[in-house]
Amino acid sequence: MEDLFDNEEYNSEITPDLDRLKNLISKVKELADRGVDGERDSAQKTLEKLLKKYGIKLKDIEQQNKTKRTFRIVNKDDCITILSQIIWDVVPDAKIKQHVRALEIYCSLNNEQYIEVCEKYEYYWKLWCEEKKHTLIAFVVKNNLGVNHNEGSKTLDEKTIKGAKDKMATVTKGNYINKKTKLIKSC
Repeated sequence: MEDLFDNEEYNSEITPDLDRLKNLISKVKELADRGVDGERDSAQKTLEKLLKKYGIKLKDIEQQNKTKRTFRIVNKDDCITILSQIIWDVVPDAKIKQHVRALEIYCSLNNEQYIEVCEKYEYYWKLWCEEKKHTLIAFVVKNNLGVNHNEGSKTLDEKTIKGAKDKMATVTKGNYINKKTKLIKSC
């Protein structure tokens, strides 16, 4: 007769792989945080059952393998805003710190979170740069600021032209009054 305790399959049922268990709990927690309606409630109940069953605290799972990550940024305004929002999208309760002089942001993330933040940042930063370019062109054209229609002027690609046209309706047209003109009218 085979001893039950020598059976690997039986032992893995009793003492689950801790890494797999933590991974499962992390995924269920994420679903409990981001899910909708009944899905969120069900995930929260499942999470509570798993934590109770294995005697694990949520903070042990969340702090597991987190290391201080340094993100070097290009500029303070746009980069900080976009990167911070992405970090909070991935880890809603992340504590973000910014170096006062250096263009760096710090926070603790595990490997999976770090990769997700980096990938999202790369994607959204490129998207933001395109949006910014389209908005700037629309602003310049709508306000007729040095727009030159000469043959020698640089032509824009179709994507940039379409993006700028889409922005035109939302761009504010200024009503600049030249000081000389204003002085002549007031006399």
